[in-house]
Amino acid sequence: MTVSDNRYGAELVNDKGKAFYFDAAECLASYTLEQAEISDKAAYLLVTDFANPNTLIEVDKAHFLQSAELPSPMGMFLTAVADEATANKMQQEYGGRLLNWEEVKQAVRNNERPE
Repeated sequence: MTVSDNRYGAELVNDKGKAFYFDAAECLASYTLEQAEISDKAAYLLVTDFANPNTLIEVDKAHFLQSAELPSPMGMFLTAVADEATANKMQQEYGGRLLNWEEVKQAVRNNERPE
């Protein structure tokens, strides 16, 4: 898959080192929910740091902002950043809610979008 906006990409690296690329964090979250047996054995689940598009961060260490002001390529309005201070600053600027990876998966499972 070609990533349409390099600020939003995501990646799963399986236990054999093969990388699977996604357009956005919500696509990765959806895949992990649908393919639990693969994602549970994955070596890495990564998302692109919006503030540093050439940097990947592990999903468990990422801070996610879901804001109608920041449309992600696949429509769930999820933006990942590496540090909490940046996430808080972006929330002040763009509104929305801050999520961790488990909350992102729950939002994807429930198709929760900002109003």
